[in-house]
Amino acid sequence: MSSRSFDYAAPKSVADAVALLGQTPDTLPLAGGHELLTQLRLRQIPASRLVDLRNIPALRSIDSNAAGTMIGAMARLAEIAANAKLQGSTGALVDAIASVGDVQTRNMATIGGSLASADGANDVVAALLVLEAQVEVSGPRGMRLVTVPDLIAGGGAALRAANELIVGVQVPEVPTGVASAYAKFKNPANSYPICGVAVAVGHNTNGNIGQIRIAVTGATKAAKRLTSAEAALAGKAIADIKSLATGLLSPAEAVTDMFASADYRAHLVDVLAAEAIAAAVARLPAAG
Repeated sequence: MSSRSFDYAAPKSVADAVALLGQTPDTLPLAGGHELLTQLRLRQIPASRLVDLRNIPALRSIDSNAAGTMIGAMARLAEIAANAKLQGSTGALVDAIASVGDVQTRNMATIGGSLASADGANDVVAALLVLEAQVEVSGPRGMRLVTVPDLIAGGGAALRAANELIVGVQVPEVPTGVASAYAKFKNPANSYPICGVAVAVGHNTNGNIGQIRIAVTGATKAAKRLTSAEAALAGKAIADIKSLATGLLSPAEAVTDMFASADYRAHLVDVLAAEAIAAAVARLPAAG
């Protein structure tokens, strides 16, 4: 099935791209195109114009700043995972990207496109949740920062309704004594997460977990932080994590589909959380 016809534009600045997005109904930004072009071909979404973002150099940059690292929306996943600024300190993000699709997918997919898709099974979003990243968007009213949970709640449709464009992702500086990791059970047919768990763990004292953040994807309708699980595991002995990481997600909160039941996904959350915590702790310097 071929897509309907649409106009095409390739602006060279964020301001021009934002202006184009507001000119006609159903104007969509084109990033990597990995998901959007498939949706258009199958006529799952309408588009009167595509605004190609690849000619805007500022959207491809990965720059350090006072708050951490700003990743441009058009930065490819492979570029992000290989960037020296993000090695070590953001282990969950590098882990999550490594688990996405195949080499060709990672070379084409962008971090802005990953966020805009609002897919319920999104490896990168889970990692950004535990890293407490914020998303910079630009629109007719200027620039603003949006939390990842707020962006997920509104989805790409909310950005389109406001004629806003994802410009970049601000990843905070990871404090000394904090490490993160991501563990995943993937669908063998498409590599999407049947369940994925990202964690960020504070420096352990006397063999105990300090602060901890946990996010799940694939097992729920949308990626989310498990704040109750975080409270339950904080301060617990690392050696006991496998036995303590139980019931972190209620089956009532999990999804059932042709690939896995809610009960099975809830069980996977426990298994993968223990695995991710162990991997994060292994990245911490020895307690002194």
